[in-house]
Amino acid sequence: MTGEQAETVGQRFALAVAARPHAVALVEGQQSVSYAQLALRAERLACALEQAGVRSGDFVALTLERGINLIVAMLAIVRTGAAYVPIDPRYPASRRDYILGDCGASAAVVADGAGVAVRPLQPSRRPVLPAGAGRLLYVMYTSGSTGKPKGVMVTHANVLRLFASTRDEFGIAASDVWCGFHSPSFDLSGWEIWGALLHGGRHVVTPRDVARDPERFAALLHREQVTQLIQTPSAFRNLMPALLSAGCPASLRMIVFCGEKLDFQALRPWAAQVGLRRPALVNMFGPTETTIVATHHLVTERDLDGDGPNPIGAPIGDLRMRIVLPDGSDAPLDTPGMIHVGGPGVAAGYLGAQALTAAHFYTAPDGDGTLLRWYDTGDVGMRIAPNAFAYVSRADRQLKIRGYRIEPGEIEQALRACAEVVDCIATAADFPDHERRLVACVIATEAGLRDPLAMEQRLRAALAAQLPDYMLPSHFYLVRQFPMNENGKLDIAACVRAPQAARTPGPDGDAALHGLLRNIWSHILGCGRIGDDDNFFALGGTSITLVKMLGAVHALYGVKLILDVYETPVTINVVAQAIREQRGPDQVTR
Repeated sequence: MTGEQAETVGQRFALAVAARPHAVALVEGQQSVSYAQLALRAERLACALEQAGVRSGDFVALTLERGINLIVAMLAIVRTGAAYVPIDPRYPASRRDYILGDCGASAAVVADGAGVAVRPLQPSRRPVLPAGAGRLLYVMYTSGSTGKPKGVMVTHANVLRLFASTRDEFGIAASDVWCGFHSPSFDLSGWEIWGALLHGGRHVVTPRDVARDPERFAALLHREQVTQLIQTPSAFRNLMPALLSAGCPASLRMIVFCGEKLDFQALRPWAAQVGLRRPALVNMFGPTETTIVATHHLVTERDLDGDGPNPIGAPIGDLRMRIVLPDGSDAPLDTPGMIHVGGPGVAAGYLGAQALTAAHFYTAPDGDGTLLRWYDTGDVGMRIAPNAFAYVSRADRQLKIRGYRIEPGEIEQALRACAEVVDCIATAADFPDHERRLVACVIATEAGLRDPLAMEQRLRAALAAQLPDYMLPSHFYLVRQFPMNENGKLDIAACVRAPQAARTPGPDGDAALHGLLRNIWSHILGCGRIGDDDNFFALGGTSITLVKMLGAVHALYGVKLILDVYETPVTINVVAQAIREQRGPDQVTR
């Protein structure tokens, strides 16, 4: 069997194993696993899954952190003929339970010490798959406008044709080293994992703490001689200063941007120091429903001017794109319309949601009469050349924050369930540091407004019990009525500009230290209401702003703090205590 004859991801992986059995397939820290070893471990776990009752066509939940065990489990599930359903183990229990119930998982692969265990499940429902859906590889849950996440069904054929269409153009080869940066519950991880394992390449696992530390991540790219890197523009914005400081790895030949709109002007420092030839910078567009990526555009010097539309390039080899006007006709050149993607990359639809699938997916002929499956992306774009496209905006309320798709309605539904909430709007706001953050404007009851700080804490706790971290607003604005501009539209910027009440100061005797730290945080985060136990990241902090904050602390107190942000929340109290431990309690007053 040749690669072109392979009908499943498992068959294609088996060809890579046969061709390069002793080549390193996975690297995680000091551990490495060859292709033969990986295949053997996957086969053993597949047997355990089958003994637990998993059969072809089932769904198996994956609730593992990124790592070698995760990829072994993926391959094992594929080996049984089932489809994997990645669920971030950090999701609140209510969200995990909803996904497990919605997909009707027959089993779950869970962490068990340093290994994994198979947990048989008794599904209460078995979703009905649409006719002609094909063999499913995975179901990826994304934020849903109805208040519940929706499962996108992606087939083996979807993924195999993705790499068949990009292999030659991007020069994908067995010599490539792919960086596994993303969570398995984010579809960009599929590019990183299957791009390596279907071609005999090497996949380097990036631990979660390293992925959020630019300096350590840059060091990993150098150490492992990574050649292929995919990043959301927000993530690369954090990484870029570290790479410019350490130097771009000579091995790196391609950086792909995907997941959100790229600000080309932000790449000017990179172009000035590194250039645009090696690594090549490629801007891609592609919702989960079109199997990771749908278009590609090679970044050029001209793009860095920032004038004109935001280019996303041409569809990848086997896909087609239309710009559709409200009457269903194709838009003329340079005219905005809805982006529709057609071809074999379009997913099978939404699991167990026939009406929602029918509203977004359809079958229609291409311009040459070929019958294709199409997906209405909900994005506005335009054709800027015969086979080149540009992104404009979303047509609905869906947001992209740091690459994550967020439906504000899901957040609003959770907030409206809180007794003190009369009404609410969740949206994105631009802050003075050019950071785009998720915020919530809440019309509160008079009882709630009497103690807004306590109410905000209750709202944060309520959302944290239902939503993943990336869907938690960094700022809550409690109001009696929504602020409006002169045109009668929501003026969220007025909330961002408005001063906020100060929170309770720190313990007696520490007021000066805590006050200075709150001032630093307020300046960096762009918010005035900061409590001593508020988490820096919950207030909108990122790895870059954390570095800025620690730099300011160093300048003021002469201490270089190293915080374990994954074991201990970064709060004013934690930072203050770390300063006291280094300088002594009598040396912190300034």
